[in-house]
Amino acid sequence: MFVLENFVVALAKVIDIVLTIYMWLIIFRAVISWVNADPYNKIVIFLYRVTEPVLRPCAAYCRRKISALIFRRLS
Repeated sequence: MFVLENFVVALAKVIDIVLTIYMWLIIFRAVISWVNADPYNKIVIFLYRVTEPVLRPCAAYCRRKISALIFRRLS
């Protein structure tokens, strides 16, 4: 049982580190979008490729909710 407990704690720490790094990548992408960086820069390309799979569904969901809210207010 002790080994399993240590394994779960170690796995939780690894997941925490990965999610923290991913959070910082999303923050850096937001900052880069504010300063209008060169889209052909290798760092910018890397940030877009790494964060786009998560941000694309979130953006689509937000667009659907906002458009539904706008059309509901218009009618």
